[in-house]
Amino acid sequence: MARARWVNGIATESGLRFENSGLCYQAAVDGLGIAIAHVAFVREDLARGRLVIPFHLPMRNDIGYYLVYPQRQLRQPKLRAFRQFLLRESVETERLMAAEFDPEATLDRALPAR
Repeated sequence: MARARWVNGIATESGLRFENSGLCYQAAVDGLGIAIAHVAFVREDLARGRLVIPFHLPMRNDIGYYLVYPQRQLRQPKLRAFRQFLLRESVETERLMAAEFDPEATLDRALPAR
């Protein structure tokens, strides 16, 4: 049996566990606890007031996603369209992240209008 790890009196290995971040975010919306989230993934919940950011403590990581394909496949219209879609979405994500990491910025400006 594994022993619980404690951080400032909190058992870090106890409590609810979720198979994916979407379930974790929904649990927070449903009032089951708190979640550490990427603002881009919960922006609608923030904009509608279903979630709040209690304090400014952003964190970065080096994890990323990559679209890989053989160069010759770029001639396919569906692949080109998908690639362009991803590039547009990445610009929006970067804009939200800039607001998330700027302690002087308000997320109200970065989030969609209510």
